[in-house]
Amino acid sequence: MIAARVKKILGLTRRDLSLLKGFGKVALASAVAGAVTFAGRAMLSETRPFPAFVVCGGIFSLAYLAGILLFRVFTRQEREAAHRQFIRIGRAISSRRATDPSLQMHSEI
Repeated sequence: MIAARVKKILGLTRRDLSLLKGFGKVALASAVAGAVTFAGRAMLSETRPFPAFVVCGGIFSLAYLAGILLFRVFTRQEREAAHRQFIRIGRAISSRRATDPSLQMHSEI
């Protein structure tokens, strides 16, 4: 009902629906992550609130990430940009370890 009013007010046509495809995928990933988190929370019924909150946050985050990847929300260019960013961060961490003696691992026999 609300969708019909929004469609009428904005003057949307069927051609415009393809523009909302990404939004639908994000909504679906969120719904799936919410359902998984709800099931996880049910298993934590005896857990104190803060630990349950932290665990549920982790469950939601992982399930949402899996959904986003599974439903291919990101374009190829966005995935490539994220990959380049992860490589850049990895190199920065590696170079910091190489130059900072306190971060180097020591193995003593």
